[in-house]
Amino acid sequence: MADLLDRVLKGKPGFERDLVERYTARLLQVARRQLPERIRGRLDPEDIVQSVFRSFFGRLKGGEFSFEDSHDMWRLLTVMTFHKVQNSIKHHQRGRRDVRREKSSEDDKEAAIPEPTPGPEDVAILYECLERLLGDLPDEYRAIVTLRLEGHTIAEVAKKVSYSQRTVLRVLGNVQAQAIKQLEPTS
Repeated sequence: MADLLDRVLKGKPGFERDLVERYTARLLQVARRQLPERIRGRLDPEDIVQSVFRSFFGRLKGGEFSFEDSHDMWRLLTVMTFHKVQNSIKHHQRGRRDVRREKSSEDDKEAAIPEPTPGPEDVAILYECLERLLGDLPDEYRAIVTLRLEGHTIAEVAKKVSYSQRTVLRVLGNVQAQAIKQLEPTS
């Protein structure tokens, strides 16, 4: 630890990386403990720690710090992290950007509009379209479409109707094209 302090004070190459590696995990813990959950949705604790290191290295090069031991450096980084978190909290609780004004996801779930469910008339129209579509198909193709609509995989359908998977896909593609033609408005 004394070696690191010596390298920091003398500005030896690579000291920045060693300092970051040594203190990042602990500073992240400090930032996470101090940063409220709602603000963490907007600001990651890693952003705070990066800002701390940016300020620290800038001020260190400016000669603003002197350390007697490495504990002084840890204390300074911890205090800087604490103040950065507090400033971020104040920033995210001011005026129109106040995070407390946002609705939580729980509020959104309660206010969500339910998905419309198909009514009996919709189901009748669907069955009518399916009957018209399937009525024009050969029996083998009708079996492929029916099995697929029942939720079978392409491989299962191919095995049950004794066709290759490629043939099953081709048949389904042709049926889909026919269905689209039926749904197109006639002019």
